[in-house]
Amino acid sequence: MMPLHDDEGTHRGFVKILGDRTAQRLAGERLRVSEERFRTLLETIDTAFTLVEVRFDADDRPVDYRFLEANPAFERQAGVNLRSKWVTEFAPNLEQFWFDTYGHVARTREAATFENYAQPFSRWFDVRAICVGDPAERQIAIFFNDVTARKEAEAALRASEAIARENIERVQLALDAGTIIGTWFYDLVNDRFTVDESFARAFGLDPDFGRVGLSMAQVIDTVHPDDREALAAAIAAPMPTNTARGAPTGTTTGWRPTGA
Repeated sequence: MMPLHDDEGTHRGFVKILGDRTAQRLAGERLRVSEERFRTLLETIDTAFTLVEVRFDADDRPVDYRFLEANPAFERQAGVNLRSKWVTEFAPNLEQFWFDTYGHVARTREAATFENYAQPFSRWFDVRAICVGDPAERQIAIFFNDVTARKEAEAALRASEAIARENIERVQLALDAGTIIGTWFYDLVNDRFTVDESFARAFGLDPDFGRVGLSMAQVIDTVHPDDREALAAAIAAPMPTNTARGAPTGTTTGWRPTGA
């Protein structure tokens, strides 16, 4: 509102200029609602989110990064709360891969998707990193999940498959030599000893039980008393680092059924 004067300076009234700001208010309200929705999404998803500032040295090499913001899932997935901290405060020996990768995203604004192991965290991470904001700020948004369990399961499966291939090769060698009378497989974790029909017949076992699985104690009871100690030692010998083993009978030692 402004005072209105005539040419002689006499006050004659006021002038008020009005502007329609409806569109501006509506736009602001839509922005606020959108931000609230986005914040709710970040606060409730299982995927970890963090906003990171990458620090470069005088030669423009990435040397550290700081966690500016993080959602609740961050601590669950990473196993540690690093809000407002530089990563080297927690992990001074973090692999150079992480600095180089995030530095590349911040410098080139090219997104990166990858899986990699972080030794200080003792975890595998599935990561998506994208550049955000002013390029001069060198900030990136990171979404990640802890995939350690899946990686360990994949490694265990590969090991199991390798053992299976090894056992098949042993069986084939025994078949070629004409010395095999049956095969067995022992699951150390669940204490289940499964055998094929030839093994079951040789040792007086019910083939159905052999397929379903017996405990080690049940199997040893079917062996001649003089051979039980040797059998237990032969089965235990190859299993210090494995949870399951299979082998053809007769390849390491001979066992007599009870009564033989």
